[in-house]
Amino acid sequence: HQRGTLHRDVKPANVLLSRTGTPKLADFNISFCENLVDAAPSAYFGGSLVYMSPEQLEACHPVLDCRPESLDARSDLFSLGVVLWELLTGLRPFRDASPGGSWSVTIEGMLKLRRQGLTEEIRSGMPVDCPPAIVRVVSKCLAPDTARRWRDCGELARQLDACRDQELQALLSPESERTTRFASKHFVLLAFVATAIPNVLAGLFNLAYNYQEIVSRLGDNEQESFFRIQSTINGVAYPVGLGAVTFLAWSVVRGMRQIAGDEKVSEERRRLIRRRCLDMGHYAARTSLSLWILAGFVYPITMHVAADGEMPMEMYAHFWVSLVLCGLIAAGYPFFGVTLLSVRSMYPLLVRDNLEFEEDRHPLDQLTRRCWAYLITAVLVPFLAVLVLMLVQLPSRFALIMLSGGSLVGFVLVLMAFRSLQSSLQVLLK
Repeated sequence: HQRGTLHRDVKPANVLLSRTGTPKLADFNISFCENLVDAAPSAYFGGSLVYMSPEQLEACHPVLDCRPESLDARSDLFSLGVVLWELLTGLRPFRDASPGGSWSVTIEGMLKLRRQGLTEEIRSGMPVDCPPAIVRVVSKCLAPDTARRWRDCGELARQLDACRDQELQALLSPESERTTRFASKHFVLLAFVATAIPNVLAGLFNLAYNYQEIVSRLGDNEQESFFRIQSTINGVAYPVGLGAVTFLAWSVVRGMRQIAGDEKVSEERRRLIRRRCLDMGHYAARTSLSLWILAGFVYPITMHVAADGEMPMEMYAHFWVSLVLCGLIAAGYPFFGVTLLSVRSMYPLLVRDNLEFEEDRHPLDQLTRRCWAYLITAVLVPFLAVLVLMLVQLPSRFALIMLSGGSLVGFVLVLMAFRSLQSSLQVLLK
């Protein structure tokens, strides 16, 4: 193909093995080379029907519009896919009936089978211990639509070579394909939940802490104002933050569906979708933290107004510090939860059909560094919060016990996510 030649008759009989076992493609009697002067694709046109692509069969039909001139490298890839399927199973994928009618009827029957693609019955003939990656790569060769096949033999060669990398295939074609499909199908909902849970838990802790340490000492009017302000701020902040995360997650899913549906998606748009997918966790964490910091200013100001300026000054600082520390703690968990979803379920689907994405090296490197930064934050901030609570010598140990226990559990979860992410990112970078 690099030399402008289509073989047009790829089949087992034309693949010879050398003395050392190296396969050699032979018999170019009906091939076509575009570099030959006065060569016509229709000259010497033919081939072995059972190994032909649908478009090559159409070109053999006396009535159908397809002509030999329309064939390209992807037609040979289909024939090679039939050979590879036969190597794996011992049978050709399409069980063509014996010719019993005219030439046209025979070709039409073969075309009908190939246009249906690989049915479940055909796929059931694949050995159960065949790696999913190989099944996926060979199946793509046999797609009825040329646009859904590999673009060229170089791309197919890279895919087959990547099948030997077990760590890479654990990401691109995991044994638990059902789990990956579930995560990618429900990515928006899972990203929403991964962001909401830590923020809601942090909000409940902050509410209990501020009420016990500050609000309970205020008058009835101030306490009523606190709960009204609490409801108003949370009623605005949570929908805004979770809505932003949901929108970004949906934009990644929509982009993936556009690419999977073979829509005309520009390379710049594809790059943007992949980059947004890798940055989803950072977006979720940054959105969470921004709203917590903003609430750190809004709470004391509104409480000041509600209390007619009679709140002690230390309570203003108390509100702000507690909200910012809770925000820093809560931000790390959405990062690891959403990023793990992105890297393990969504990003592999965006890249596994094309393994040449050198432009993604920088965002992958950047994500690796962010994982370290968020891990350090997940360790230091709860430690700092516990230290602050000990220094101020609170009369109640409720906050200290809850924060210490919660941080310990959270750190274990974050560490597990961190190790999984580092392993996956190193494989992708390699």
